[in-house]
Amino acid sequence: MISLSGGWYRIIGIDNRYYFRFALLYCFLVAIAEETIFRGYIFQTLEKHWDTKVALLGSSFLFGLAHVINWSGGGRWHSGHLLDWVVQPIFAGFIGGILYSAAFLLTRRMWIPIGLHCAWDTGATIFFNDPYGIASLYKAVVDVNAYRITGIAYWTVTLFIMAFAAILLYIAFRRGNWRSKTVSAPVRLEA
Repeated sequence: MISLSGGWYRIIGIDNRYYFRFALLYCFLVAIAEETIFRGYIFQTLEKHWDTKVALLGSSFLFGLAHVINWSGGGRWHSGHLLDWVVQPIFAGFIGGILYSAAFLLTRRMWIPIGLHCAWDTGATIFFNDPYGIASLYKAVVDVNAYRITGIAYWTVTLFIMAFAAILLYIAFRRGNWRSKTVSAPVRLEA
């Protein structure tokens, strides 16, 4: 919105190649696949062998690594900025992973993280210029200043997502959905 109001992101038309039903189906399938892998398998496997904290951080970090490829569009991959094409997508994926893991921990069911993930991806296909290899709703021209302003907005949104995830984690913890590895007391040998 900041880039749009500043004139750095200009909508120049509606892309006739965009089909909401296709984008929604695509995003729903991606959300199911990624959540099944990262929350359904990796998170739960790490939690089983260690504890919830390790599962939360480990699965979220792997989720972030898997999302480096998403930022290849829009000239970012070719810009040569390490922050843009490596650090930011890993961090963004990590924060998303924390949010989706927190949503999973809330009820220990997969439907909430799948729904949040689908909503996020669908929003991205509507507003961002061809982010996932499918046409976005809007044809847009993006000025280089949009990336600078978008960076400010990115960190602001990231703070809100972190706060929301923290609230979900707190509720999950209070509900008893947080698992810690219990360390048994040392065995004493009596002489």
